[in-house]
Amino acid sequence: MNISNGNSTARMVDYDIHGVVGVRLVNPSERDAAAVVGQLGPAHAPLRREPDIVIYFREKLPTPGLIFLGLNSAGYNDEGFYILRSSKADCKARIPFQDIGRKKLEIVCESGLRSVPLLIALVNLTFLSKRYLPLHASAFLYNGVANMVTGWAKGGKTEGLLAFANHGAAYIADEWTIIAEGGDECFGIAEPIRLWDWQFRHIPHVQDKISRQKKLLFKSIHTMDALGRGLGKSPLR
Repeated sequence: MNISNGNSTARMVDYDIHGVVGVRLVNPSERDAAAVVGQLGPAHAPLRREPDIVIYFREKLPTPGLIFLGLNSAGYNDEGFYILRSSKADCKARIPFQDIGRKKLEIVCESGLRSVPLLIALVNLTFLSKRYLPLHASAFLYNGVANMVTGWAKGGKTEGLLAFANHGAAYIADEWTIIAEGGDECFGIAEPIRLWDWQFRHIPHVQDKISRQKKLLFKSIHTMDALGRGLGKSPLR
């Protein structure tokens, strides 16, 4: 969606997350838009209301007089608070944390980042301000009943989802499950599901969708790992 004010045209990409939280990207590059898809999934939909979160992308985001907190991870100046690292890569994003859940949250990012810092957390806090409860859990519908699997990272949330999916369960969420006030409704943020190669042994019908190049890559990694383990056990001479 493009909007013109007479002097310039702004490119806008809207996300309507289950009709509750609205996110708008302003002037994202193709790479920026793809980065957000990697976080929120393909939930593009024109907003018929004001967005809760607006993310402005700029070619350059100056940070004069920045006072660092930690080693190149965050900082602040008279303009606000900045996140300087996200997804193990450098970035620049100014986030007014005091506005979360109180009024429209306006984030400014330097274009070209790998991911918008803290985006899922900010979306979850916005859900919370609207009396929806975000839970770190996978969820699925099985025999007409919604089920959740909670836990920390590597705690088995995805594995539980996949196990029931093999028996006909319908997907609701993989990483974050949102529960409405009263508990009569739940849904998920459509983040891409990340699978480990060993998990494909339990979902063989998915293997046909993996490219030959990726299969060869997995095999090469395991071969190199086995060689490394073998060398580590060899006695020094």
